[in-house]
Amino acid sequence: MAVSDHLKIASTELLKAADLVKQEIESLRREAAQTGYIINNRVSDLRRQVQSREHELRLSNGAGHAPQLYSLIQRMQSEIGQKRAEMRNQQVRIETMIRAKQSLVSELESKARTIMP
Repeated sequence: MAVSDHLKIASTELLKAADLVKQEIESLRREAAQTGYIINNRVSDLRRQVQSREHELRLSNGAGHAPQLYSLIQRMQSEIGQKRAEMRNQQVRIETMIRAKQSLVSELESKARTIMP
């Protein structure tokens, strides 16, 4: 087999590797979207619960379970903050991974073009 044939094979393999990395990038994007959807749903649910408990609190006029409602509302608001922070952290993590993989794709494609006879 001639050197040019080996170079073509190597170039093809590099392009295949780049395509696999592109698939990984799409998988990461899907994961980020799915997790974001789940977290957003949880935050929405918690907001509805907070609104419901605040309504109960207004109706109670300071009755005996008001301190419990305050405490519950604070815990739910804290969880909302934690979920938002979790989502931001995950977005940063995934965006960093995607940028690294995009850089790898560029590098693989550049090498494939460079060695093509």
